[in-house]
Amino acid sequence: MDDVAKIYGDLLAKIELDWRKQLERGDVAVTRLEDDSAEALRQVLYGRGSPPMVPQEFGWGFLDLLPDRPTQGEFKKLLGEVEKFSTSGAGAPPRAMVLVDSVPYEPMIFQRGNSNREGEAVPRRFLKLLSPADRIPFATGSGRLDLARAIVDPKNPLTARVLVNRIWQQHFGTGLVETASDFGLRSASPSHPELLDWLASEFVASGWSVKQLHWVIMTSAVYRQSSVAAVTATQKSELADSSNRLLWKFPRRRLGFEVMRDAHLAVSGSLDRRLGGAPANVLSGYNGRRTIYGFVDRMDLPGLMRTFDFPEPAATSPGRESTTVPQQALFFLNHSFVSETAARILRRADVSGLKDPTVRLDRLHRILFGRSPSDDELALAGQFLNRPDEETTSPTAWKYGYGRVDEKSKRVSKFAELTHWTGSRWQAGPTLPDGKLGWVFHDQTGGHPASADDRCFVLRWTAPVSGEFEISGKLAHRPEPGNGVRGRIVSSEHGILGEWKVDQSEADTPVAMVAVKAGETIDFVVDWQGHITHDEFEWPVVISQLSPDRRKAQWDSKRDFAAGSSDPWTDYVHALLMTNEFVFLE
Repeated sequence: MDDVAKIYGDLLAKIELDWRKQLERGDVAVTRLEDDSAEALRQVLYGRGSPPMVPQEFGWGFLDLLPDRPTQGEFKKLLGEVEKFSTSGAGAPPRAMVLVDSVPYEPMIFQRGNSNREGEAVPRRFLKLLSPADRIPFATGSGRLDLARAIVDPKNPLTARVLVNRIWQQHFGTGLVETASDFGLRSASPSHPELLDWLASEFVASGWSVKQLHWVIMTSAVYRQSSVAAVTATQKSELADSSNRLLWKFPRRRLGFEVMRDAHLAVSGSLDRRLGGAPANVLSGYNGRRTIYGFVDRMDLPGLMRTFDFPEPAATSPGRESTTVPQQALFFLNHSFVSETAARILRRADVSGLKDPTVRLDRLHRILFGRSPSDDELALAGQFLNRPDEETTSPTAWKYGYGRVDEKSKRVSKFAELTHWTGSRWQAGPTLPDGKLGWVFHDQTGGHPASADDRCFVLRWTAPVSGEFEISGKLAHRPEPGNGVRGRIVSSEHGILGEWKVDQSEADTPVAMVAVKAGETIDFVVDWQGHITHDEFEWPVVISQLSPDRRKAQWDSKRDFAAGSSDPWTDYVHALLMTNEFVFLE
């Protein structure tokens, strides 16, 4: 094979040399070599479709035409440098993303997927299955306009039915055809085929008006049914159609994540009804922006959205699944968003001024359920709200706040406690970032500093007894962006006991022994390192008193984390927010 390769190499090199010599004469226009055999070989180097001829129309796999990965890598590197220079180089002009039609070309079928074995040409035209026998190739530019016209052609039986089915599915949870993305031979049969045909024809006749289609469906008798049918009708219908496929009553179904979140914002009086605008991080604090405007990273979907069946954004999805998993219940029980909703409802002007418990209960039920409470509900509410006060817990040695480290005295100064309890963490106010104190907060395992040296995260331990103590813990910074955080242990008596920096890493934070008198403090301080992006951290610590038997008492910041207090009314509203009547769509 080496000999064969050398023979071919020498032959092509000779052809290249002959071609260059002929070009250098310059006396006549040169278009080919005189000898036919030599010209055939020259076409291997210069002909259309030859390996050295990289096409100018980028974007359709041109890298595959380069011979090896190192060459492809070098070419991509050059392209990247050109792109970088054109966007950020000296004198780079303003840029905007535009759509440009490339020069149309007729693709070929690669036989058995081999790009070197071209088969029949594939002209740009509509699907054969949905076209008449004499279908004509597209002739206008790229063919996009012709394709759009073919998709909405009244003779095309599929488009209108698929769209009508999707909108029906939006209103009832299940489409007239259950397989919303499959109308083929193996798809499910329509539950009401004549209705699907009629809605599709009316949809086209109305000029493809989606608004008109919504009006037709939502003013129909089937949509206006109750989800609770009459007893006699229920007995007969359940025997004939236990799954309610024929819609003899309105189907009960779960609210999607976006609607559920917006419902909380609406009843708390915090819903921002502005239309349009840039996407927002709606999962950060108690953000009043409608969830439809929430920013979604297709490659990093938040776990909370996955918990509530938000579809995978990196793939197509014919519908949204509806599951019931423990994490959903834990969200309603423990998440700060739900507890903040309860607190805000009680702060509404039409609730906070009501002193009569019965009147206030009636108002709360009308806000949440659109109805007055029943006698049984009033009785249960009275028992709950009038329950005896629970025993108070003993005071904790831990305090959660913010402050600064005086670099001269090496002590913490201006320490202040955080006062707002969200249900899962301590922070400055109901939303993050707080208007005055920024991002600083404490949770059970760590928290976040603010963007100022006088608003560092400070976890304070006040010694209840005198003695010698040792400290253990692990400081961890998880997020990839940002530049990490610095943690310091500061004694009110001895100054700085230790310092550690972590950036997408973790570090043990031991202090072997420190003598502390009762009333003195040890502070665990975390600062922002001059850049406030993604400074979340974990730093659970354990303070152990030393004695002759090496252990006498222990204070564990994670185990001893002190939650804020709540009142019976807040707990009651929180319970109402977890009811099926609020979480389900009737």
